[in-house]
Amino acid sequence: MSAVPPSRNAALGSTPPASSAATFAASPCLAAAQSSSAGSGGAASSRAAPAASAYSREQALAVFEIEPPFTPVRLKARYKQLVKLHHPDAHGGDKAAEERLKIINQAYATLKASYFS
Repeated sequence: MSAVPPSRNAALGSTPPASSAATFAASPCLAAAQSSSAGSGGAASSRAAPAASAYSREQALAVFEIEPPFTPVRLKARYKQLVKLHHPDAHGGDKAAEERLKIINQAYATLKASYFS
């Protein structure tokens, strides 16, 4: 296993286990999504935006580290990998893991709606 660069740890908000760090690269859109959701305070609860529109198609592809063309089966398999790696229960209820999982779920909804609806 290789060491995780400090910049990746800073972008994810915490130090993930080495196995998940090798699989889940922090993209600029992931860091921006985390900082915008953390910095909005109570404003996010006052507006109700659909989850699928929270990310552009390009941002969602970057979160999933997947390039088109892909099948629904491949997308779902990648989603399951990411959920298993970043689920808060696998990280002792870590709030940063919870935020990563929310980002993964929003990206999955965006990709499903964009490519398979």
